[in-house]
Amino acid sequence: MTRMTELTHRDQCTETANLTTSDLKETMSVLTPAPHSSVRPRQRSLVNNPHRQAGVALMTMAVALVLFGAVLLAGTLAMQSRGGGKTATDQQLQARQAEQAINGFAAVYGRAPCPSVRKNGPEDCSGPAKGWLPVETLEKTGLLFGAPAEQQADVRYLVYRGHGSYDPDPDLAEPAPYLSGAVGTGSASGFVPSVVDASALPGYPAISSSVDLCGKLRSLLPNPDPSRRWESGDPVLDGPGRVDRAHIPLPAAPGGAAVLMNVAYAVAVAAPDQARPVPDVNANFSVLKMESPANPPPGGHYDVVRVVDPRAFYRTLACGAAIASLDNLAVATSWSADAAGLRQGNIDGGKQIMDMGIPIAVGDGAFVISEVIDTWSMSR
Repeated sequence: MTRMTELTHRDQCTETANLTTSDLKETMSVLTPAPHSSVRPRQRSLVNNPHRQAGVALMTMAVALVLFGAVLLAGTLAMQSRGGGKTATDQQLQARQAEQAINGFAAVYGRAPCPSVRKNGPEDCSGPAKGWLPVETLEKTGLLFGAPAEQQADVRYLVYRGHGSYDPDPDLAEPAPYLSGAVGTGSASGFVPSVVDASALPGYPAISSSVDLCGKLRSLLPNPDPSRRWESGDPVLDGPGRVDRAHIPLPAAPGGAAVLMNVAYAVAVAAPDQARPVPDVNANFSVLKMESPANPPPGGHYDVVRVVDPRAFYRTLACGAAIASLDNLAVATSWSADAAGLRQGNIDGGKQIMDMGIPIAVGDGAFVISEVIDTWSMSR
């Protein structure tokens, strides 16, 4: 019985083992795809493969750098093909900011600023009429600040500086007070209001005024009609001021000689490209002239030059209205003085009449008394 039980148990185990092996083979045959099947075993993700991930990142960065370089190269070539348009725009902006600062200084202080002998320095009125824009002075007065002040370091500046007399060779940057002497003595150096016939009023009081600059600018302009001197006149070419003070050369007409034009002031901004040097005329501070703005490349220079002639400066400062107002004030002052003189004359005349009436009255009274005495004596 026991022997039979052992055999039965062994047969069952063998059958179970055989069944398990058969079932396992069948299961594997189902899970394993056939060679022609479209099912593929699952691959490992790139997340689990750092080497492949780094390679993809490097390729992406390389493509981006290539594209960026291509865009940068295309932009550079486009700028060069336009002759440096961005650079020219920056130069124009610097020149315009310098012009606005000079005009503002003149409106506040009644004179143009003196040039500086060094970059970013203060004005030096004892120096030459040509130098650097006085950035330090303009910045302290609030006319330049921040980035514009830093950008004006390389701006060259020329101003008309005569020997200091009012007419016909004025000093537009003279820092001394004007109208320091009495009118009519010949010592006045500034503008004097006048009546309509342009004659100065005798004994007009000395006044320091920013209109002195207007008068100086007016002296640099043609003045065919003194009674209309508030008008700005025509452009000045070779006179009445001296062209060796501050001027630019104008393009000569075909077959004609070069024309020199007086300027109240001029600024020149050099190109930042070292391959485009500053012209000698602008760089030499002992030469009191600037290159003409009408001489651009390729045949000319690369500096951006802005020129303000006396007429333009005169109009910018609204000198016409100021001079006309002072002339009207001078006429009113003259009439007031005349009226005061007439009033005083009337007072003096009445006083003289009163003084003449007293002796007459005394004489008449003495005559009456004399007749009374004579009559009394005859009655005796």
